[in-house]
Amino acid sequence: MSPTNSPNPIPFSEPPYLRNLPSPYYTEGHLRFQKACRAFLWENLISHAAEWEKEGHVPEHVFETFCKHNMLLPNLPAPLPVDWLKRLGIHDILGVRVEDWDYLITNGIWSDYTTMAVRTGGPGASGLSVMVVPLKGYPGVTMRRIHVSGTKTAGTTYIELDDVKVPVGNLIGREGDGMRTIMTNFNHERLTIAVQCTRQARVALSSAFGYCLKREAFGKTLMDQPVVRHRLAKAGAELETVSAWIEQILYQLCKLEKVEADRLLGGVTALAKAKAAMVLNECAQCAVLLFGGAGLTQSGQGEIVEGCSAGFVGEAACEDLPDAGEEVGPGEDLRYLDDFVSAMFILLGIVSGYTYRDRSQKQDDSRQLE
Repeated sequence: MSPTNSPNPIPFSEPPYLRNLPSPYYTEGHLRFQKACRAFLWENLISHAAEWEKEGHVPEHVFETFCKHNMLLPNLPAPLPVDWLKRLGIHDILGVRVEDWDYLITNGIWSDYTTMAVRTGGPGASGLSVMVVPLKGYPGVTMRRIHVSGTKTAGTTYIELDDVKVPVGNLIGREGDGMRTIMTNFNHERLTIAVQCTRQARVALSSAFGYCLKREAFGKTLMDQPVVRHRLAKAGAELETVSAWIEQILYQLCKLEKVEADRLLGGVTALAKAKAAMVLNECAQCAVLLFGGAGLTQSGQGEIVEGCSAGFVGEAACEDLPDAGEEVGPGEDLRYLDDFVSAMFILLGIVSGYTYRDRSQKQDDSRQLE
């Protein structure tokens, strides 16, 4: 059994529902799976993660183990397609019946196959289709590993296709529906990123909290310093806020029909993804700051914090790219929010704009006086 299933007394280490606080979102089925899932992940992945990360490679047997326990599944809708899973022979996941599930997000890398958007028609969106393309050892396909900042085991790969022949039966959906297929998957992808960022932020901040409780400087612990407590509390407030927001979105996604969920939650989900990346940045920076030099080491007490901060540079920074996240994203997402929320965002933009223009005007006036 994983030691991580024991109650963790460090603040911000776990979401409220795992601290025995009441929640309207989680059922007994959720809690059973969470416990089984964490134990399984600790035994088969997390306890070896640091070692594999340094090697830059995840052993092949890991994927075989996950597959054996039905833990390698594609992104699936909410609620789960129970009948479809049963036809595939999947009746439970880690001992929890598929009927007891409300939501599932999983991911697999180092794949034998990939889905690609390919042009099967004329110009524009109507000429795009989505297909399953074989990779390993397939004629015309060559793959080259790309080493990037952040996690070394991400398996980022440059794929070249040279006259690759793909069977017509590998088409996903209808020909010409590729853009629609891609866009309808965005909500799940964005939620996956938001959940990942939030959990990484929680690990980084709780590690810093635990470190400050024991690290002594000038005759007292760091936690005895008001400025340290203020920085931790500020980051913690951001963390718990985005965590609660993501839980709310997931609950709404499970209760709405897919068409309605895509229409009503698309913009909000994009905002949550961008906000989660901002929160990860705040928590990672806070942790590195409080760890000091130890937060830059790849071993010892600061190993986890260094991994979170490096992961942000390599992953969350891309997840929060200004052109797709903070800058363009929220502006575009306003089209999908209700009138009240839209008005509030517009009001904030007007206030911010006046402040900026007022400052610029003062600078121009000072130049004229000179």
